Amino acid sequence: MCQLSPPTVAAIRDIGAQVRRIGVNVNRIAHNVNREMHASERDEATAARTVWQRRKLIGRPEVIITQADRK
Repeated sequence: MCQLSPPTVAAIRDIGAQVRRIGVNVNRIAHNVNREMHASERDEATAARTVWQRRKLIGRPEVIITQADRK
C-alpha cells in the first residue's frame, strides 16, 4: 500500500471537499428548477460558476498533490 504524506492527504481531502460543495450547488439548482419549472437568473449564474469551478478543479489534483509532496 502506498503511504501518502500528511500534506498530500490534506490536499486530497481539500479536493474532496471542493467536489462535494460543487455537488451541493448542482443539487440545489436542480431542486429549484424541478420545483419551479424554471431557473432564476441567480440559479443560472450559480450554475455557470459551478461549471467553471468544476473545470478549474479537474486539472488541479495532480498539481495540488505534487505541490503538497514538496512541502
